[in-house]
Amino acid sequence: MKISQLDCLLFDFDGTLFDSESVIYETWLNVFKSYGHDLPLEIYNRCIGSDFNQWSPQKHLEELTGKKFDWDTINAERQAIIERHLNQNYELITGAKQLILDLVKLKKEQSIKLGVVSSSSHRWVDQWLKKNNIIHHFDIIICRDDVTQLKPHPEPYLVAMKKLGVHASKTLVIEDSINGAKSGNAAKAHVAVIPNYITRINTFPHYCFLHQTIADFSQSLELPS
Repeated sequence: MKISQLDCLLFDFDGTLFDSESVIYETWLNVFKSYGHDLPLEIYNRCIGSDFNQWSPQKHLEELTGKKFDWDTINAERQAIIERHLNQNYELITGAKQLILDLVKLKKEQSIKLGVVSSSSHRWVDQWLKKNNIIHHFDIIICRDDVTQLKPHPEPYLVAMKKLGVHASKTLVIEDSINGAKSGNAAKAHVAVIPNYITRINTFPHYCFLHQTIADFSQSLELPS
């Protein structure tokens, strides 16, 4: 969709603006391999964009092995690896920061709202937005702390649009996952998808505007030069 048709852009965070999903997946894959099992992306994608209520790698490994695990210890070790990696590689996905800055410039000429809508926590999302020095550019940030139901339920996007006072017909949701796309569509917004390494294996619903990179997506908006 062209930017001139829109009043609001709502970005997913993990996997859309920030490449956290690949390292998170690698930690899960290593746990599975340590117990003699694989974790195919086709299966793991069931929880991308949502939470373990949608599909749980913990339950899946227990079903595969017939064992119970000390998940508090395992997840603490995983989280330490994830945060150590991301603290060294915290820049946004290529093109994401420039796109946000271009949209901020546009706000001087066109009344447009920018937001982040994530199934992750504020602690997680806010820290990386702050490190990239763009948190102040968003008019709203909705996280799991702010809603009762996560994607693929529409509540996260409905809450964001209501608080911003924008209509779904003039709102574009930018996602990387099927769960996220379903959430945006259920909220009656337009949906663009930019798949990443983890989610590119999926076949996305027909209602999605599909783009291979952020640069492709940015070009499709036809931002004024």
